[in-house]
Amino acid sequence: MGRHNRSVRVRVVLCVVAAVVGAYSLVLSRAASDFNVVGTSRGGTALLCVAGGAAIAIGVLHQAKRPSNPIGPLMVLVAVAWFLAVWDAPETRSPLAFSVGLATYAAWPAVVAHALLAYPSGRLGSRPARCAVGAGYSATVGGLGLAPALFYDPATQGCTGCAENLWLVSDRPDLVRRLGSVGVGAALAWTIVTILLVCWRLGRSSTVRRRVTGWVSLAGLTALVAVAWSYANGLDQGQLGTTALDQRLWRAQAAALAGVSAAVGWGLLRSRRDQRSLARLVIDLDRRRRADCETRWPPSSVTQTCASPTAWVPTDGSMRRRARWGRRRRAAVRRSQGSTSRARRRHCRIAEGCSRTPTSCRAWARRCISAWTTRGCMPSA
Repeated sequence: MGRHNRSVRVRVVLCVVAAVVGAYSLVLSRAASDFNVVGTSRGGTALLCVAGGAAIAIGVLHQAKRPSNPIGPLMVLVAVAWFLAVWDAPETRSPLAFSVGLATYAAWPAVVAHALLAYPSGRLGSRPARCAVGAGYSATVGGLGLAPALFYDPATQGCTGCAENLWLVSDRPDLVRRLGSVGVGAALAWTIVTILLVCWRLGRSSTVRRRVTGWVSLAGLTALVAVAWSYANGLDQGQLGTTALDQRLWRAQAAALAGVSAAVGWGLLRSRRDQRSLARLVIDLDRRRRADCETRWPPSSVTQTCASPTAWVPTDGSMRRRARWGRRRRAAVRRSQGSTSRARRRHCRIAEGCSRTPTSCRAWARRCISAWTTRGCMPSA
């Protein structure tokens, strides 16, 4: 119960934070000028909302289905970083929001790369992946955002309508240009290395893992290629531009980001389908071998034992484990025979004739998947 409540609180916090950031970004995009990469058209505002909203929805759904997997919060963080990219516009009147936008306007590609390299487990499993993610945050937030912001005064740079820069230490326009050129070059190099790393990781994966991560990697690679193109376009200027080419590249990035969200959602749907198929297979195998197992220990009884799955099956039998399994089975049979509740009458739809409730049967199927993939045996009760 405590874990469930904590998961609900996490989802509520994620939704509130993402909704506030997205709403403020929507207000800024509707008042955007030519100095904003979103542009002045309604199509740019729609792409901003669709790409960010899809990432929020998939992130919250993933967090609800798999609370222990960090991919859900990562997808919400992708959406938040995507919305923060428009906070450095002249239309931002709040000094705090403008300063946050100056530091994080280029951070979303690093968060996308983090999600790509961590999918599907949510954890970075190799040292090159961890180094790539750390370098991405350093290049985008530190090199492109925070370092030039320390010496950037909007008033002296021609942005008379911009809010105050709270990061300002000293007004050094020449140093801003040099730091911007170094930051764009570092971000371009990091993007190319990350693209190669994702391709190498996908090429070395097995066929099964490639089916799991293929679509997510493909959509993420498309987004990173568009980002690298925009970095190369702004390498001469020392900053990311807002030209017509940059706006077209931004639209391609928005479409690719929506594709990443769709691929993660498809992964959730496919996983649920596989769990249902495994449950059907396990119950069907149990039904076929019930006649052979009634005279042995332990007599597997998935369809009769409603409250307790099959106990741990050791290779070397022990009398203590046999006695404990027998007590559990007899207690479960008595509970199932004496139960007349509505939950007992609701049979599971996964397999015909199964007397387990749908929730318990799906949970047991997930435990079967985990046990067979990690230990090669049935799960314990």
